[in-house]
Amino acid sequence: MKDGRYAVLLLNRDATASKEITLNWSDLGLKGSKTVKEVYGAKSLGAHKDKFSKSVPARSSVFVVL
Repeated sequence: MKDGRYAVLLLNRDATASKEITLNWSDLGLKGSKTVKEVYGAKSLGAHKDKFSKSVPARSSVFVVL
């Protein structure tokens, strides 16, 4: 994003099962601690070091900004 933040969609395409999806900061060229905010829930998910993991329901997604 223009302001230096990253927007990421965690997408679970499985038709029946929830999946734990992990976003590693290194995949984005980042390191250290980042604050994660859920866009649709409009809530802070806290600071996370080096990665963020979230359980995503079947055929659903979680949209976050860090």
